[in-house]
Amino acid sequence: LSGVRAYGVCPSFVASADDDGITLEATLLLCGEAAFEKAFDYVRDVYSCAAECELLGKEFDVRVPIACFNGNATVSAQAKCSAIGLDGGVKLLDCRGEVLPGVEWEIRENGKLAVVGKMKLFLIADNGAELIPAEFESDFRYTADLPDASSLTSPKINIIADIFDAKCRLDGDSVYADCELCVSILAEDEKRIRTVAEVNLVSAKEK
Repeated sequence: LSGVRAYGVCPSFVASADDDGITLEATLLLCGEAAFEKAFDYVRDVYSCAAECELLGKEFDVRVPIACFNGNATVSAQAKCSAIGLDGGVKLLDCRGEVLPGVEWEIRENGKLAVVGKMKLFLIADNGAELIPAEFESDFRYTADLPDASSLTSPKINIIADIFDAKCRLDGDSVYADCELCVSILAEDEKRIRTVAEVNLVSAKEK
């Protein structure tokens, strides 16, 4: 049957005898799944009485994943040494970064997914007499292709972003940082799902 898959048949038989003869009752249990709403005929009992199965469906909205992917990109940042409390002659010993909360996204007309946010860089510098901590913030942007962006109705984008590695250098009176940005993206959209809510058996004679 098109759209219907049977996956369990459990027959059972009950027999009795009296002066008029032997009576046999047969029960057949059919389990199945319907891929879509469709009426179909089946044999109702041992007398081969035709009947029709009517399926009543139910619709509801659910969120389904449409894309899931990871991406890496190198993003750069810079700051003036005087703005973050460092002298131009210091030596940078360590650098690390993190993505700040509040990452935002936007789906553009060309189907690109633009992810924007802020990251913070933490530095340890040595001026020859002591170790000096410093930090500064910078914006970042990550762009990726989003499949079937034009057909989305109510998209929801879940983003996890972090700085995997950061390298800093001094150039004159400025600090430059190259950061390896790692992004995990799960894109979901609202879809209307139809399921079987009720099955009615109607004899062909009753229709």
